[in-house]
Amino acid sequence: MKNLKKFAGKYDFSLDKKQAWGHYRSYQFTIGHYEENRNIVTIYTGLTFENSDNKEKLDSILEAMLAAKEIQNYENDGGSLTITKSRTFGPISLAEIEKLMDHLVDEFNKIDAKPACFNCNNEGTKEFANYNNVAMTMCSTCYNTISNTINEVIVEQEYIDNNYGMGTLGAILGALLGSVVWIIIGLLGYIVAVAGLAIFAAATKGYMLFKGKINHTSLWIIGLVSFVALIIAQFITLDILVYKELISEGYDVSFLDTLKLTFELPFIDSEIAIAFIMDTIVGLVFAGLGAYGAFKKLIFEAKTPAGSLQWL
Repeated sequence: MKNLKKFAGKYDFSLDKKQAWGHYRSYQFTIGHYEENRNIVTIYTGLTFENSDNKEKLDSILEAMLAAKEIQNYENDGGSLTITKSRTFGPISLAEIEKLMDHLVDEFNKIDAKPACFNCNNEGTKEFANYNNVAMTMCSTCYNTISNTINEVIVEQEYIDNNYGMGTLGAILGALLGSVVWIIIGLLGYIVAVAGLAIFAAATKGYMLFKGKINHTSLWIIGLVSFVALIIAQFITLDILVYKELISEGYDVSFLDTLKLTFELPFIDSEIAIAFIMDTIVGLVFAGLGAYGAFKKLIFEAKTPAGSLQWL
């Protein structure tokens, strides 16, 4: 983000927490870090062409840049252009951003591309609007159309009942399924963030599949169910490890007896209790790291179920 701030300051771009937008050599661009990985930069711009053949020329240009590894990905939807550049190690420097921007503008000029609305590609310099947390050029017609659609969906959402009971059941089933990943990885002797993400993602998917609607209440339900599922998964992992150890020592014990013993051990043996609590805390930390991005996305969806739009 530091180099993005430098770019914004040098070229008089507007700036928020994750993106910069403005005019660069007669074209309008948005440049931002939209991924958790700050080594990834995404560029948005809207273009239009008097000659439709130039759209194909633009694709050829971008394919050449892709082959040269100057960019890592692109999407050209009739002139609505999204470009991704990334580095394996370290942030993308100011010089690299400038070099890429200059190359893009030079190529745009060669094919007589004109700045346009990112949504409908209507030619002309447009105002920037923040659409679902991305600054993009937008004409007033598109803004009004999208805004009306969002308002209509919000009204419809108010009349949709949130089935908390079925949603909770779905979250429980999903979290239990996601716990399998946690248990398998735990038996291998590891605690990784992706296992926590698996529980949270499965709980969320289950909640929605069972007709639960995402709002602030459902976030608490999904979070609580995921937490309980993680604790249960920790107990089951411990149970399997104890069972395998007892069998290897020659004890004739059933899995259910071991399960009962496992649930009792943390309460009667302080050493085991401390070890279990520490493992659980570490597990919760890793689970939180894994689910953080997904939880942030859910919070945004709960606040803006139909999307968000405002002029910048």
